[in-house]
Amino acid sequence: VKLSAGSVLDSGPARRLDLDDLGGEICLLDWGSGPPTLSRRAGIQPMMRGAMTITLIQETLATRKFLDRLVPIEENPLVLPLTPTPKDPVGSDIRSIPKALAAIQEDWETGESPNRLTAWNFSGRLKKRLQQKESGEVPVKAVDILITGCEVSLWL
Repeated sequence: VKLSAGSVLDSGPARRLDLDDLGGEICLLDWGSGPPTLSRRAGIQPMMRGAMTITLIQETLATRKFLDRLVPIEENPLVLPLTPTPKDPVGSDIRSIPKALAAIQEDWETGESPNRLTAWNFSGRLKKRLQQKESGEVPVKAVDILITGCEVSLWL
């Protein structure tokens, strides 16, 4: 695989790539000499003036091109700048709890927040499911709620 030394990714603002965890996507960052490790399997994106490549592998096909999936994290009006680090970060976090709780409470009280609408929809569906169990439409031992999640703490 022949890679050009330059890339549109070598200039401009820093960017973030969100992996498609539901599509089973993984990302290999490859530094060093020689061809990229997984060159035969996926598209390769040179970065850092050719010093590194990004190889994406997916179980499903991506619906958007690699460059279209990058989100600028600098010079982006939708991304707020970092606040200055306080001398006492733990104390600062503790002092911010009442404000955060007030924002959550206000979010619920407006009646139009996504959290409240989701809770309203969820409770309605749960009530319907329990009524179906009570009437015999659904077996008593059937699963009512299956909670799954995705934890993403491997930030670079």
